[in-house]
Amino acid sequence: MNLRVIRCPGCSAEVKVPETGHTTTCPYCGLTFRVTPAGAEELEVDHFYFPLDRRDPYDLMMRFVERQYGVPADIRTSSYLTGRELHFVPVYFFYVHGVAEAERDDGRRVLVEEVDFIGFPAVELPIAKMLWEYPFPIRGRRFFEERIMKMGRYYEPVIAKDRAERMALEYLRILIDEEARRSVEPLGRIIERRMEVRFRGLVHYPVWELHYHYKGKEYKGYVDGATGMVIEVEYPIALRARAVQMALAGLFILLGVLIPTMIIAITRCSPLALAAGTVTGIVAAMAPFTRTIKRVLKASQVSKFLTRRRHRRRGAHERFLRLLGTIRIKW
Repeated sequence: MNLRVIRCPGCSAEVKVPETGHTTTCPYCGLTFRVTPAGAEELEVDHFYFPLDRRDPYDLMMRFVERQYGVPADIRTSSYLTGRELHFVPVYFFYVHGVAEAERDDGRRVLVEEVDFIGFPAVELPIAKMLWEYPFPIRGRRFFEERIMKMGRYYEPVIAKDRAERMALEYLRILIDEEARRSVEPLGRIIERRMEVRFRGLVHYPVWELHYHYKGKEYKGYVDGATGMVIEVEYPIALRARAVQMALAGLFILLGVLIPTMIIAITRCSPLALAAGTVTGIVAAMAPFTRTIKRVLKASQVSKFLTRRRHRRRGAHERFLRLLGTIRIKW
């Protein structure tokens, strides 16, 4: 396949596209544009959807469940699908780019920069919470077609575009401030911010809601309809696995008491070591103990990504969640 290089009209990045291509999406800023012999033209269309992954969402979900620690060995053979529903969730997409000049207490100045491609769910539904900071694909979307309104549960946006744009701008400001605090120590002040928010369209994103039955109980899961990734799924934990977790929890607590006791007996150090060891053992036992008291656990293929992202931007994430609370979005 012959490729040509054209310049994105949105961010000026060089993008490789097939010579026979008519439209493409920039992998850097998310702009969808028309490919012409003369170059690239920005489209006025701003409503899109993602086509469905052809794979069976229930099969993808159960394959993922089978790989979880502690699931019953017969989870696949003894389970069956009881219901499924396709949701088309409206999401506003934005390309954000911000630069700030930060000054240390000693007068030294440092330039910090943040670039991101973010999506804000435009509905006030529980499913929207799972899509907050979700790793949406940038490419692959298509121009909106009315037929998808009949393919599943279709939601109209209830959050206005300009409101979402203000949220994106505030989110960018928070990201820049947090990056400045990490990069410049001690931070004196932020002298100047240059922030840019570009609307990249309203996308109706497909999410499968699946219900399955296992030995008298109902469980639920959500699968990304575009990529096939498991967003979240409930699953039972086997009795044997719960017993192992309980034994591990007890072992951690025992070691937390036994080891400091031996050290005190040998070295005659302060009894505070015993208290510290006990606390350490209890903390180590919390994770396995928590798993033993829960009969239903949850797992996600995107949770590790979200955890890393939120840890890296922990301050910004917490501050923005507080902002969402002040503007009364019902997550």
